[in-house]
Amino acid sequence: MLGRFQSRVDTDAEERRKTNDRQVARHVEVGWFEWTMREFLRYVYLLGLLALVVMGPLQMALAWLPYNGPAVMDPPIVGALAIAFVCAVLYLGQEGYRFLWRQGGWVDRIVARQQGRAGPQGEDSRNGG
Repeated sequence: MLGRFQSRVDTDAEERRKTNDRQVARHVEVGWFEWTMREFLRYVYLLGLLALVVMGPLQMALAWLPYNGPAVMDPPIVGALAIAFVCAVLYLGQEGYRFLWRQGGWVDRIVARQQGRAGPQGEDSRNGG
């Protein structure tokens, strides 16, 4: 009984190690174009979503509920619109992320096209030339 449990633990540990090795290789063994498309643009995309989620409701509040003046809209309506805005941005952001970075998505196609231009060995994309 203990032998089967130990073999499962060993298999799980080996699978985690292989997954970790693939993730490290993805970050280390790519050219500048692939890194830019897969990693850098992903971070910029997520930072843009964060900026929209934070700044959108703040801008709504500043525009419709001025500090030293009468409210243009009722505060509960502004709050509801802000919540609806955040939900819509998060949903559309998630769908856009899945479209761009899923397996076989837009980024994969662009990277594959660029690697096809670089030749079978991909020397162009790895050496920056």
